[in-house]
Amino acid sequence: MTLRADLRLRRGEFRLDASLEVEAGQTVVVLGPNGSGKSTLVEALAGLVRIDDGEILLDHRVLERPRDGIHVAPRHRPVGVMFQGLWLFPGLSVLDNVAYGRWARGEPRRVARSAVQGLLEALGVGDLADRMPAELSGGEAQRVALARALAVEPRLLLLDEPLSAIDVENRARTRHVLQQALREFPGVRLLITHDPLEAQLFADHLVVLESGRVAQAGPAAQVRSRPRTPFVARLAGTNLLQGRLVREGGTARLECGELAFEVGRIADGTGREAFATVRPGAITLHRDKPDERVNTWPSRIDSIELEGEHVRVLLEEPAGFRAELPAERVHLPDFSPGARVWASVRPDAISVY
Repeated sequence: MTLRADLRLRRGEFRLDASLEVEAGQTVVVLGPNGSGKSTLVEALAGLVRIDDGEILLDHRVLERPRDGIHVAPRHRPVGVMFQGLWLFPGLSVLDNVAYGRWARGEPRRVARSAVQGLLEALGVGDLADRMPAELSGGEAQRVALARALAVEPRLLLLDEPLSAIDVENRARTRHVLQQALREFPGVRLLITHDPLEAQLFADHLVVLESGRVAQAGPAAQVRSRPRTPFVARLAGTNLLQGRLVREGGTARLECGELAFEVGRIADGTGREAFATVRPGAITLHRDKPDERVNTWPSRIDSIELEGEHVRVLLEEPAGFRAELPAERVHLPDFSPGARVWASVRPDAISVY
């Protein structure tokens, strides 16, 4: 089973132009900031909004192709959707919410109710079958919504921000339930999130959506290790540089606008545009100009965040780096928002690709 989508659509001033391919047995996570088009992508794949151009194929069956006048209605698509807002029917019991998709497709109600009871048990909400949505906790409602998406035995499972409504106390358990459900689901699975931790937990393959376009896609480990946009770099917890590689004698440097960074040994590729990552912990900050002659530049602290035993310091442009320091090394007012500092990084701490 395979999902292949190449779709373009406009909603007001927003344009979505995205292509993706998902194989069965593989969890693809679509990651992006708010407003990047993630939920619009879900609605388009489910058939709730029509695309303007392109096509959507599932198992080589065309679900939508505007140029040929093809648009399969949502109820006829083999798609199960768990929406960000859950959208449980308030006037139906848990059992009937989950069974609804089956009887909407023509299955007798008694048969549909019997068929989904085991699914409710498997997701740990079997004892809630007679309750109404208003009587459920956030975690319980989330599992009921997941059961409803799975109940129609879809070939494509779409999960839009599946953990967004869960409180911190119940999130770990719900993650475990969701991981198990995804492992056991035999079809194509696509999960939408803006949370980098969820992406790390669930993704075999990552698709990063920014401003309605695919900014980067590939195996999850590869995307995290070789980010190509500042957003992806932030998700990976690293700093991103983009510039031109120049070699002078035995030294190579990456020229990035106002700054140039010596980058150590580079086998080839000079004269080309390149990316580089720098771990926040590899950047050192100084109140006075240090003795280092390379990779040192003046900056100003934009903000400071305490993270456990470390402090994350965001520097202003031109580099806009994030530095990570042991908390005991940060003494106010030497290191406070607005303070001038000198930053430096060793050439061997810059990873070029």
